[in-house]
Amino acid sequence: MQYSGNWLDVPPPIKHIQETKTMHSLTLQFLNHLCTKVKDLEVSRAKEIFCQSFITGAKYGIPEILEEIIKSYPFALEYLNEDVFKLEVLNRHENIFNLICETGMHRQLIIRTRDDSNNDNILHLAGKLVGPPHRLSLVSSASLQMQRELHWFLF
Repeated sequence: MQYSGNWLDVPPPIKHIQETKTMHSLTLQFLNHLCTKVKDLEVSRAKEIFCQSFITGAKYGIPEILEEIIKSYPFALEYLNEDVFKLEVLNRHENIFNLICETGMHRQLIIRTRDDSNNDNILHLAGKLVGPPHRLSLVSSASLQMQRELHWFLF
């Protein structure tokens, strides 16, 4: 079976993917432009904007946001909040956790991040909690889910 029609007349499911990829590309271009403008602002204003962007990127598991901010404004890592790190571990966003590990900030964050109730650090929290169901359902069998959780416990 050959497709002889116009490529602009793509089937709806493929068109949706194409639109999503285009939106992603445009968002990254906008973020790049925003980062170049924000890094010229005074430190307190840049910190305010970048901290909120860090939280958004961590919350939704979008490493490109954090990568672009770190590339444009390396000092943003100094303002990395324990809450962002906690969000990554609680939501099992390994791609963002790995990005922070590459920068070397993870050791300081592990030491600084404490659970208020019983003074446990983030490693205790990762070991106690079961990952969110929407993240665990990415793998099909129970043994693969256990392997994924073990990875988080050992990180």
